Amino acid sequence: MKHILMISAAFTLLISGCGTAEENSSGIGKSPEDHQQSLSASEQVKSTVLLGVNSGSSGDNANETMKNNTSENKNQNDTESESDKEKAFLKNLDNYNNMFERIKSDVNYDKFNEEYVGYKFKTIKTKEQLYNQFTDFMTKDMAQTIWSGFVKEGDGSLYLIPRDLYPMFNKDNPYTIKNVNETTYKLVQTHKSELHGIFDMEFVFTKQDGQWKISNIGT
Repeated sequence: MKHILMISAAFTLLISGCGTAEENSSGIGKSPEDHQQSLSASEQVKSTVLLGVNSGSSGDNANETMKNNTSENKNQNDTESESDKEKAFLKNLDNYNNMFERIKSDVNYDKFNEEYVGYKFKTIKTKEQLYNQFTDFMTKDMAQTIWSGFVKEGDGSLYLIPRDLYPMFNKDNPYTIKNVNETTYKLVQTHKSELHGIFDMEFVFTKQDGQWKISNIGT
């Protein structure tokens, strides 16, 4: 409809321009200089109207291209298979099992601090810094839930308190994966160990900023 209105306007202006040119060509009351100016004005009107029509067409094409690109990006985001999701979950759980390996080289085991009942970290000074060590595969809130009981702050330093480790995920044992919604999954496994006994562990994975992360662990 926009194109029809613009073309109609262009046609009307072109006819007006031609009428002016024909009137001036009769030479009635016009000098040669005035006649030339009228012709030039008519040509300018034609160019302006045609430019407006072409610009409208280009704008529509740009909008159509933007819509197509948005649709393509959405389709790419929806192409993650269930197998890809499971691989991401298992990778996160492998990182979960190896959290202690990430930080143990930063702990000074040569000296035990009696006051803070722990071993001093060499470079990690606060609980917040410790939690950030694990945010590539779990949320910071989940890291705090796991590690807040393992560490203590004091005198501008952080200390690791010796205690039993958290229950591990065993990739060799059966597990089930349940879809909660588009951005949330649950992985459930029966945990068996002499230290913790037998119970079901439930790992919740939430997609945040395009990345799957462990957001909760329940029993």
